[in-house]
Amino acid sequence: MENPLSSSSSSTSSNPSSDPSTLNSRISTLRNIPTDPIYDPATRQRITTHLNYDHQDSLSLYLSHYHRLSPFTARRAWCTDISLTSLTIATSGKEDSATYAVPFEPPLESFRDARDRFVVMDKEAKRGLGRSDIRVTEYIPPSGLNANTVGAVVTVLIWLAIATPLPYLPGFPTYDYGFRYVPAVAAFMRAVRGYVLTFFIVAHGAEAGLAMVRVRLTKHNVKVLSWVWCAWVVGTFVEGVWSMKRFDALVERKELELGRKKG
Repeated sequence: MENPLSSSSSSTSSNPSSDPSTLNSRISTLRNIPTDPIYDPATRQRITTHLNYDHQDSLSLYLSHYHRLSPFTARRAWCTDISLTSLTIATSGKEDSATYAVPFEPPLESFRDARDRFVVMDKEAKRGLGRSDIRVTEYIPPSGLNANTVGAVVTVLIWLAIATPLPYLPGFPTYDYGFRYVPAVAAFMRAVRGYVLTFFIVAHGAEAGLAMVRVRLTKHNVKVLSWVWCAWVVGTFVEGVWSMKRFDALVERKELELGRKKG
């Protein structure tokens, strides 16, 4: 009579799935299978962090182009998630900020394709928004003895001359040592000062808000309310055309540098 214990032992030993070495091998194999990046939080976090800290200007472009948000609203764009089908971007890093989905068309086959797709989307967004490939990241103040510096200084002196009536009143040094000898001129300046001041405020405000912000800063991808943006806006309001001439010269220099690199 066959011993049932012997039979059971034989059956167990003949089953490869029960072999401890086989089981260990299978577990090791499973551990080495790469996680699908679609569901891998580490991969997605790595991409979104890179976008947020190195390419936030591109995120702002995407919101402005694909969702028609203003540069001001999109200035703090923050990527919150990415998949093979879309990019999720919030208007800021705050939890209660509005979020927008920017679809990948066609969808990515792999996250390895993301970089090339972002390059294409950047070009598409810039073309659609009328943006330049030249990005201005610096402010150039007046410097040296040249026409631009002289013009800027003269403009500032005019502001000082029209900002207050004090220079044309007795007791102020400019009156006591100058205008007292030509009282008619002092009276004329007191009469027209307010009109000239109003003209300067309106004209220079238009130059700063339209000619500088809309035509130049936005076109050349200067982040809204950054210190560079504020410096150019304030500089244009004070100096007028002289600030814009320096900006245009800076852009021209960058265009030449870009042309040499491409050449």
